[in-house]
Amino acid sequence: MSTQTLVKVGLFWCLIHVGFAVFLNQASESAVWANTGAFLISFWIAFFGHLAFLDPQSAPPIAASARRLVMTLLASFMLNQSLLLTLVSLEAWSESGALVFSTAIAAFFILLLSKIWVFRRTP
Repeated sequence: MSTQTLVKVGLFWCLIHVGFAVFLNQASESAVWANTGAFLISFWIAFFGHLAFLDPQSAPPIAASARRLVMTLLASFMLNQSLLLTLVSLEAWSESGALVFSTAIAAFFILLLSKIWVFRRTP
């Protein structure tokens, strides 16, 4: 997958995650629970979406990519949630602003690791 395609797909799903998170935040009044719910939805979409975009000719074995992707998505969630909790507890940002910012940072983390590790051909 080209970097340009990876960025477009990542940006699209980042916006989906933010949309779910802001919607859930308005409904639950808890940014942490909203982010968790949005992550669970986005995780499955991202997992199967990334696998659908793999080129069978140049992709690494699917089991290796799947393991790496799951680890990357879980690590990005921990980063996202930690950053969100920090920003909200410091009252430095509004909950919606903190959701957008922390999700954008996590999306960049996913993009970077996807490009250099998750989908690389060698083990």
